[in-house]
Amino acid sequence: MKKVHLHFTLLLTALCLSSACNSGQKANGASASDSTSVDSAMVQETMVENETFTTDSVVFNKENEHASCYICVDIPKGNAKVVPTISKYITTKLMACNPNYEIGDEAKQSVSGMPTDVKMQVDFFGKRYLGMLTNDHKDACDVLEGENKEEDWKPSPFSQEINIRIKENTEKYVTYHLYTYNYMGGAHGQALFIPVTFLKSTGEMLQTTIDSSNEKAIQPLIRKGVISYFKKRGETVTDRDLNTMLFIENGIIPIPINAPSLTAKGLHFVYQQYEIGPYAIGMVEFTVPYDKIKAFMTSEAQEGL
Repeated sequence: MKKVHLHFTLLLTALCLSSACNSGQKANGASASDSTSVDSAMVQETMVENETFTTDSVVFNKENEHASCYICVDIPKGNAKVVPTISKYITTKLMACNPNYEIGDEAKQSVSGMPTDVKMQVDFFGKRYLGMLTNDHKDACDVLEGENKEEDWKPSPFSQEINIRIKENTEKYVTYHLYTYNYMGGAHGQALFIPVTFLKSTGEMLQTTIDSSNEKAIQPLIRKGVISYFKKRGETVTDRDLNTMLFIENGIIPIPINAPSLTAKGLHFVYQQYEIGPYAIGMVEFTVPYDKIKAFMTSEAQEGL
């Protein structure tokens, strides 16, 4: 059985959700055994220079005794420039979330039998991944049985969750949240949370939002943000504590591997598991108001403000 941890592969390759199915939740109480649904007009329609943008929320939710797979995706609609870009992004991420990472190479543009319609892709990949997880769990059970484990003991069912949800839709940009969780045995699963922003003026995804040359200059803002994250968790952490509790060198906390995203309240920073600290600290996230961070942002990112 292949034992490839999705999170580490996605993190190393720098893969650059809040409504009916927020991250970690099943949508509208859908049956866990067999469910595929489409919910239209989940987001208020916006129009910019005669361009429109709306979404359909599509859900796949199935399980069996060996595994479960849950996918929730907000499919873009309309004639806005960002629609094709977001559609392609969704397809790419659905491909990359393969639990066995056989088709994780984002250079590949298609998978055998994959439909071109993005809504149909949700069902296609849901069935595909459920099958993979089921086979892997059966293999794990066979291995344990061969090692003379107790007959009534089996590893917990494997699971895959993928949420690609719209977070904000404004006149200038659309921000999506990609959240995944993969469990294939062990003490815990692996999660991934990536916010990403698409500019309506260009139709392109923001690759960077902070000029890398400003990394040292914004350290006070980043360190304050990290401390605020721990404060929300009920933990008291001082600026000095950060140097010993985080995985950093020379006291410098790096800019997140995935570009911070645009939100109404400011620039949203998210660090993946293990990116700047141990698993126990979780995925550090915080928002820096624009009046403090704008001067350090790229000109491209400032177009969305």
